[in-house]
Amino acid sequence: MRRFRACLLGMAVVISTPVISSQHRTQTDVSEEQAVKVFWKFSNCAVRRDPNGAAVLLNSLDWNEETREAANKFATRHRGCLAPTEVMQMYSGIFGTALAGALFVNNYKGKALPDYSGTPRVITEDLINNTADKAYRDVFLLRSFAECVFRANPDHVRSLLESNPVSAAENALFDKLMPMLGHCLPTKEGDQVRFSRLKLRSLLGQAAYFVDSARSGRPIVQTGAQE
Repeated sequence: MRRFRACLLGMAVVISTPVISSQHRTQTDVSEEQAVKVFWKFSNCAVRRDPNGAAVLLNSLDWNEETREAANKFATRHRGCLAPTEVMQMYSGIFGTALAGALFVNNYKGKALPDYSGTPRVITEDLINNTADKAYRDVFLLRSFAECVFRANPDHVRSLLESNPVSAAENALFDKLMPMLGHCLPTKEGDQVRFSRLKLRSLLGQAAYFVDSARSGRPIVQTGAQE
């Protein structure tokens, strides 16, 4: 039985909270790339099976203890999305962003994306400027950055989210994304964002889903609290 564990450098994330478990405890470490591929595979399968259940988990950008427990139950219900030899562990933060990206892609499968130009910002300047806690402010800066990139070219971001993680197709899409990244960097002195490609993909999935939620008028709860 394999257990997926990873530390995603530059992402402040460690795969440790059991989401799908097994009675067997033999574990083999795998690369972070392999772990991310499993997260992507599971999330896409789970939202196809149960989009409404995934949407309930995504009422908030930040999960509390109750939501994490619901996420564990959701993952257990859909354990069939993994091969019998696979066991997945992850922080709820990674699970949440993986589900968000997968649900966004699933909601528009075979459909044109709507126009988001008139959609209110999810991460506003007031929210960033009125956040005194540096850790929370850094979270909002990253989310604002990802939201800007998504809004600059939603179709390109959708293609990225549809691509297999750590693939040639993903690399090519990231290369074409580079001009948008520079345009969206913070301009206030002292503000900066740090991310890896894996983190950016995660953030873009979250941004896509929650900007779409804002366009649809679905309420969004966010605190900036991270795992």
